[in-house]
Amino acid sequence: MLTRRQSRLLEMLLNNVQGVTGAKLAEYLEVSSRTVRNKVSEINRIWESGSVIKSSRQRGYFIETADMASVKDYFLSEGHGRTEIAVSDRGWVILGMVLKTGQADIFDIGDKLALSEPAMYKEISRFQKKLMAEYQSGLLRMSGDKLWIDEDEARLRQTLFRIIKNETQNRVHNYSWFLRTFLYDDFDKEEYGWMEKLVKEYFDSRLIQIPDDGLYMAVSAVYITIVRYQNHSAPETDKVELAGKELAVFFEYLKAQGIRLESGDIRILGGLLHGFKMISDISPGAGSAA
Repeated sequence: MLTRRQSRLLEMLLNNVQGVTGAKLAEYLEVSSRTVRNKVSEINRIWESGSVIKSSRQRGYFIETADMASVKDYFLSEGHGRTEIAVSDRGWVILGMVLKTGQADIFDIGDKLALSEPAMYKEISRFQKKLMAEYQSGLLRMSGDKLWIDEDEARLRQTLFRIIKNETQNRVHNYSWFLRTFLYDDFDKEEYGWMEKLVKEYFDSRLIQIPDDGLYMAVSAVYITIVRYQNHSAPETDKVELAGKELAVFFEYLKAQGIRLESGDIRILGGLLHGFKMISDISPGAGSAA
């Protein structure tokens, strides 16, 4: 099984059949050129049939055409990711790359999607129209060869939660791919699984009935908040007013599990979770997770 960084390096080569320079791979992986060489050597040692990643002064690192099919089969069968991105998913890949740092180079995104420059601008325009039509959001702005986030953190998260609510209904059985793409490489499946377990245990302990799609949506909203909290602070507030006692109990439960959220995070997330009508069937005086 490849590590995440090995997978990203291999995927980059699969999407760029002519080859990729070591410098470009280093920039993409946010590592040194020496680390790139080490990762290439690690992948080649894994391959039973010999070195699968070649290198030359003219092409940089590349995979031979004859080996391309077998590498793709391995990459997909092991669940490392997908090499061909569906047209309907391109927008989420674009958004995920921009969300990582707040802005992204259009040509870098084009490399990821294997699209030409004209096709890339057309795809961005299409996705911007989708965001405006379906979410009334001007989340992404474009100028020259740059894309950036054009909403403050509070409004951004509200938009992300609305997208999650809509997309979860269609991706209940493929939520990990969606979130991995949405959060780019900040998504950790094991961490998400732990979060899912915590939230489910809370709902069960409070006798709160929630369908699978609602559970995935609630967990995804909490997980996105945690990931965004680590790198993008939400505006603080002096007082957090939550709609209903159950929400206050829920956030106390998360705090008890070692999950740190600031007042701004709780205010924004609480607004979304209020829509779940989190009311338990436990009668007054019964035990609770408070």
